[in-house]
Amino acid sequence: MGDIVSQGQVVRFRALPLLSKAAVIGAFAGVVICFYFLRVADPDLWWHIKTGELIATTHAVPQHDTYSFTAPGARWTDHEWASHVIIYYVYDRLGGPGLTALKTLVGLGTAAAIYVLTCVPHRGTHLLVFLLASQIVARYALYRPQMVTYLFLALLLLLLPRMEGLRNRWRASLLIPALVVLWANLHGGFPAGLAVLAVYAAVPWAQGVVQPQLRAEQWPKAGCLAIVLVASTLVTLINPYGYQLWQALWHEVVANSLNRAYVQEWRPLWQAFQLGGVLLLLMAALALVAFILRRQAWRAEDILLAVATFVLSLGSIRNIPFFALVAAAPLARSLGAYMSDLQAHARARLLFLVAVALTLVPALITVDLTCQRLNPEIEAPATALGGSPSRAVAFLIANRVRGNLYNPLGWGGYLLWHLPPEMKISIDGRSSTVYPRDVLLDNFRFYANEAAPDLALQRGADLVLVPVDKPVAHTLDTDDRWTAVYRDDQAVLFAGPSEAGQRLVRLLHEGRLATPEVMTNGRFP
Repeated sequence: MGDIVSQGQVVRFRALPLLSKAAVIGAFAGVVICFYFLRVADPDLWWHIKTGELIATTHAVPQHDTYSFTAPGARWTDHEWASHVIIYYVYDRLGGPGLTALKTLVGLGTAAAIYVLTCVPHRGTHLLVFLLASQIVARYALYRPQMVTYLFLALLLLLLPRMEGLRNRWRASLLIPALVVLWANLHGGFPAGLAVLAVYAAVPWAQGVVQPQLRAEQWPKAGCLAIVLVASTLVTLINPYGYQLWQALWHEVVANSLNRAYVQEWRPLWQAFQLGGVLLLLMAALALVAFILRRQAWRAEDILLAVATFVLSLGSIRNIPFFALVAAAPLARSLGAYMSDLQAHARARLLFLVAVALTLVPALITVDLTCQRLNPEIEAPATALGGSPSRAVAFLIANRVRGNLYNPLGWGGYLLWHLPPEMKISIDGRSSTVYPRDVLLDNFRFYANEAAPDLALQRGADLVLVPVDKPVAHTLDTDDRWTAVYRDDQAVLFAGPSEAGQRLVRLLHEGRLATPEVMTNGRFP
């Protein structure tokens, strides 16, 4: 690991005692396993690869939608186009195991950055915070481009302290915009980095306003950071869409209220409480205690970012990794300082050991579960998609069905991948980057059984595919305009009164519908 520079100190791995070396290696091994652990296909993985294939074969980024009937020809701004190309080529060459390796490597890079961010003289604190923060991020390590945002935010947090000294300031001033321009083409999460930059620029300026005696020291730093912020914002326009990238991201923000109401990963913490939420509360509790005990180790920007990301995490579990990343360094500094001062204090050591145990338990369970199934292939269980449409899709293909298929959000990517281009879907994980808000709201309300059953007809659907356990399935069963032409233990396919729908109804009555036997192995794709 060579020399690690953090907080102005150099920690030489080679100089560590043998036991400390073993602890570091063990912690890294555990973290890598945590990032490797989640080998379940996200509902969006299918369309991520499909989009990468589209870009690779056409040698152009998509501009307009060609997959749906609810937003035909709508502007499509792919804010993660470069990640899609990488994902496609890795999958095309190496298959599912290649994507697992890619995800794990990006996770390892993020963990390495967290390791450096949390490097403090008290080795126990260093490893505790490193393992805790890395575990939190790993809980959200899916096969998705958002992994890039976690990595790049961690790298940005490493570069920002270099703006403190004149010696390295110019290097950081060049590296940060270079990092942001890559970020803007790999994932639309780059505004998070700009927000962090803005906080770092605003704090020294505000300190100079409140305390005039600090202006000579703080305002030059604020000015430099402001220039870097402006430059970083401008370079985000270096992308295939130009300023339209920002328009697409704004549409995502506008759609957030819908996502929080209907999409699991956007739900508030109290509505979707999982292990990631438990670890978040543990880290927040440690941060609060450490802040009270060693307040001087927390800078104003640390406090602002930690509070803001914690509130965002409560509002949506999707934001939990951001808190882990921005709070890791100040937590390590403050807790490490306290433990170094009170190493002989029995009560402090006991509470510290409790925190270590609470952090190690989920890590050890994850290691054990991973060792039980080391296969790097990607799993695609029905539970990950809210039910499996695989046999219904095989039915559609076997009967050469064409037309407009109304479908739930979680199945859109799967359908987009497997169905022929002559079949159009109603919605998929591209969400507000393609679909207008009213299309999204109608779809969410329809599958929540909050809308009239003719809504799908009004949108132009010939067929409706419904998870069998959804109440809307019963609603359509009792509506004369819809006929169930296929049903299994996961999905029901309804045909409407249109020509395409009535063709299936006639085949059903004539007993000429093909019902292929599909053996699913629960593996991607």
